[in-house]
Amino acid sequence: MPEIQIFIATYNRPTLVVNAINSVLNQDFDSFEVIVSDNSSNDETENLISRLKNKRFSYLRRKPSLPATDHLNCILQEVTSEYFMIFHDDDLMHRDMIKVLYAILANNENVIAVGSNAKIIKNGKRENRNFNRRLRLDLKINTIAEMVFAYSLPSFVPFSSYMYRKEVAQRLQINVEQGGKHADAAFIINILSFGSVVFIAKPLMDYNIHNNQDSIIYDFNAFSKLISFISRKMEYHRNHPVLKRMRIQNIYGETKFNLLNQNLSIWSKRYLTLICILFKYSTFEYFRKIILVTIYSQFMKMKKAY
Repeated sequence: MPEIQIFIATYNRPTLVVNAINSVLNQDFDSFEVIVSDNSSNDETENLISRLKNKRFSYLRRKPSLPATDHLNCILQEVTSEYFMIFHDDDLMHRDMIKVLYAILANNENVIAVGSNAKIIKNGKRENRNFNRRLRLDLKINTIAEMVFAYSLPSFVPFSSYMYRKEVAQRLQINVEQGGKHADAAFIINILSFGSVVFIAKPLMDYNIHNNQDSIIYDFNAFSKLISFISRKMEYHRNHPVLKRMRIQNIYGETKFNLLNQNLSIWSKRYLTLICILFKYSTFEYFRKIILVTIYSQFMKMKKAY
């Protein structure tokens, strides 16, 4: 039996998932199998993948399609190897990714999971920046409090970059009540109960940002759920610095998203209220950013008008 199972979770992205599959099959590592978990609402992915022939490759179709969180939990229940990954259908592995992640887990018994930084591809164009620009050196996180702090900066690595020990799948599920679309962050926080987590500073994958993904739509309520989960988990007071930082981050994220999508007018009472909150609580960090976003959004609005 292969030591590592690489599950590629896919939904209605046939062309992208083929590229993801090829990036996994081209790894500088031998003892792994690739399992495509197809949660698509149509047959396009199945028809395209049926042409692929490789002894390390298998295909599972979910019929009917499952909610996103249920799909991930279904994958967790199917883990049988000592180590596993849940990779995304729109991302690409660098050739040494599995080898580097595996080496850290295999040589450090107290490490329960390891994830890596990533290069950004935005709308098909490779950008000269990493997913986590703060991460300069490899980071070992030993406690839940340290992981919560990392997520409050934000200073983390993509969910699709993690490799886990089998124990994680045996003992945890992803709970949508712990963060909605951000429940993967709660999942990573929870695994600190079983061991340490390592963040690798070197980018070992390409993280694809494009219009056909859920993550580009900011969800204020989902992030609020994550904040509430952290508050309960850590028994933090409402005014704890970490929670305050995350609430400001949430307000900034929603304001920025709505400004850029022209869902918020700078003349509205709501906009002025948000500006006052950012000015009062963010030590000007997010206030400065949102002023720049406001100027940019108004410039783009004027440009469209002419």
